[in-house]
Amino acid sequence: MAKILIVDDDLGLRSMLRILLNTNGHETLIAEDGQEALELIKQYTFDLMITDLRMPHMDGLSLLRAVKALALSMPVILITAYSSREAAAEAVELGAFAYVAKPFEINALMDTIGHALDAGKNITRTTGLPGGNG
Repeated sequence: MAKILIVDDDLGLRSMLRILLNTNGHETLIAEDGQEALELIKQYTFDLMITDLRMPHMDGLSLLRAVKALALSMPVILITAYSSREAAAEAVELGAFAYVAKPFEINALMDTIGHALDAGKNITRTTGLPGGNG
């Protein structure tokens, strides 16, 4: 189905998301922080990135900025246990598809992932980027 990059310094959450997404037919790659994620983004094309907000070396907002600076149209979902209005507003301003607070309900997260993947397909189609129908 989709190729999804999971970025989180928490091994347990990375593993849980990977199992959940792989079970639902998606291909996943994982990174422990934003720097590692950027290396993977330079090597592979992803349909979606799910990233933690707070991580060592490069946080989720810095990673989102870097992804947008590369002019990538992939949707980004930010997940955080440290939710704040300021961070949510900045994430939206930077172009995040969604900002999800922990703890989250699995079904709600899967719905958000589905909507983000649909939005990513629509962006590709309407811009005529490779892989789209436009």
